[in-house]
Amino acid sequence: MKLPFFNQSRPHVHRGAIQFGERLARWPLKVIPKKMVMPILSGPNRGLWWVSGSFIHGCWLGWYEKSCVQFVASLIRPGMVAFDVGANVGYYTLLLARGVGPNGRVIAFEPDPVNVAHLKEHMRLNKISNVEIVEAAVSDREGTVFFRGRRDGTAISNRHSHKDRTAR
Repeated sequence: MKLPFFNQSRPHVHRGAIQFGERLARWPLKVIPKKMVMPILSGPNRGLWWVSGSFIHGCWLGWYEKSCVQFVASLIRPGMVAFDVGANVGYYTLLLARGVGPNGRVIAFEPDPVNVAHLKEHMRLNKISNVEIVEAAVSDREGTVFFRGRRDGTAISNRHSHKDRTAR
């Protein structure tokens, strides 16, 4: 039987209490300054530097897309050429750059100027020189794509919106 307003895995706990607890647990993250440079604490990017407000906190905590990050890390070999299509602010770009090493190369495509600024800053902070940033979108056809800004400062593509930013 499904009970409204109750967590099914813990029927004795009201959903509102869980949401409050989750918000309370995230509260300390809200006091971290947006431009604070943090070390990435875990995962394959551990020890690299990250600007806390550039994307979600899971990046510098090392929790961001953990299974995908581990899968991509397993594919990278020193000396490879890797492409990061839709590099966003550079989490995977850092992973690829570290994995291919000084004899490898990463070509990172990112059309959004806000994301590119963060991407460049992450490469600079980590003294990464094997990455080429291409400020362009990649698609299977020519044309114009429109981007809608999100609250976290990044952009998502949306072919039907004419807000904020465009890429050709």
